Amino acid sequence: QGNNENENRDRFHEDGSESMQRQNHDSQEDEVKSEIDALIEILDGITVPVRKHNHDLIDGMTPNSIMPFSTPSTLATATTIATKNKKYVTTTATNTVITKDDMVNVPILRNLTKHDLRRFYTASNGDLKTAAVRIVQSAAWRGITFPIDTRVCRIELQSGQFFQQGTDKENNPVFYFRNMCLGPWRKDVDATTFAVLHRLESAIVHWSKISPELRCTIIVVMGSPLEEMMEDDENNADDAATTAGDASTAEGEVGDENGSASAATSTAGGNSSGSNNNVKKKKRKKKSKGLTQKQRNPFFVGFNPRIDPEEDYYVHTNFLLVQRLHEVISKHYPERLSKMIVVSSKSGGWMKVFHTLSLKTHVKSQRTRDRITRIDSVAELKKYVDESELVTFVGGKALVNPEAFEI
Repeated sequence: QGNNENENRDRFHEDGSESMQRQNHDSQEDEVKSEIDALIEILDGITVPVRKHNHDLIDGMTPNSIMPFSTPSTLATATTIATKNKKYVTTTATNTVITKDDMVNVPILRNLTKHDLRRFYTASNGDLKTAAVRIVQSAAWRGITFPIDTRVCRIELQSGQFFQQGTDKENNPVFYFRNMCLGPWRKDVDATTFAVLHRLESAIVHWSKISPELRCTIIVVMGSPLEEMMEDDENNADDAATTAGDASTAEGEVGDENGSASAATSTAGGNSSGSNNNVKKKKRKKKSKGLTQKQRNPFFVGFNPRIDPEEDYYVHTNFLLVQRLHEVISKHYPERLSKMIVVSSKSGGWMKVFHTLSLKTHVKSQRTRDRITRIDSVAELKKYVDESELVTFVGGKALVNPEAFEI
């Protein structure tokens, strides 16, 4: 009887605790909904400029140009100008001339949902004024920036550097960003940024219709696809050897490979030139044997099908591009990131510093920084993305969709 009384008392306390948690959650949710309603009242009546259609490109820039990558004050000026209906001539970063006749003023709330307002409210740490300012600035930027004239970033779009394909194990759409692509990079940061924005915006518009509370998973691949494929082939060879039961041979091969991998990792941390030499030796060995049939398949390796597969891989990023992308995406796509997974490169050197130091240094939000994970092998990606959804050049079974290379 005493035990029954104790159990009933414990159950009562547990039920009471759960009830209290539900009440607190409901109270917080009601408070957030009230704040969102207040945000709607603040924004009601505000209009922002929106482009009517795509425009012809011109050479050079006009005076007093307003860039989609400008400061918040510049974007606020653009909103004020449009709202007061003054005459003005401006250009976007695509050198597209925009005049008063090319713009139309629309209520800011027309193209926003409560889910959008909540994302900005959350990113502003519950500060209504900050959220309202950010929303107006972002809406003005969006009105000037989109639709993007893809003619200015055609080469970058066809490179397949950034694309969306498949979902992760939490059903979030997966985006791939590659640090290295086939052929030299023309180092046009604006064009690369616009290519990323075009892909990102198109995918988010599509997925938001399915899930308004959409969040994304971004996989950043620092090395070349051939480097990742060599690692995956080695892992598969290890598995096959173990399955075959040839213990002595398997142990020898695994030991040698692990030794090479350890040496490459330690060298990358201290002497990047040694690690780079190892990669160059592997590349020369691969070149001497010629590419296999699967390595020539652009949809297997993920390279531009318009480029000779015998071309070398080059870095297609720099610090300015990373800073630009982080600034634009964090400012105008708040609370869209579920997680970012950065796959290390064996070549090490500046690329290791690039994603371990620079990336986290420039990410001010601790909430966002906590969502960034670095892994040392593509094999670890299978913890987050099912093999059937993961693309082939990072160890999955899904061929890259041809749309990744289309305009």
